[in-house]
Amino acid sequence: MVSHFSYNSEQTHSTYVNGQLTEVTESTKIRNGKGVKTVKKRNGNSLVSKTLPLTSTEVKNIQTRKFMPSLFAECHKGCDNKKTRKVTRRTKKSTK
Repeated sequence: MVSHFSYNSEQTHSTYVNGQLTEVTESTKIRNGKGVKTVKKRNGNSLVSKTLPLTSTEVKNIQTRKFMPSLFAECHKGCDNKKTRKVTRRTKKSTK
């Protein structure tokens, strides 16, 4: 295994359903032989995310550029089971 291998990938899929934005972001990060996979689902103002470590076989397959269709399957299941949290917008305080 290559010790100084670095890899970052992020894909975002956006759809509008009845005027409401639904966004799914899948990201993979590998550094020095260890990595994580993350799925973030945003539906309107709610955000759910799930992060799992990559196994050694997944890291090797990514390094050799093999296609893995079920790489994010566990993360998607975890996002569906989690409770959503509201995302609040930060605004500047007005000074009078």
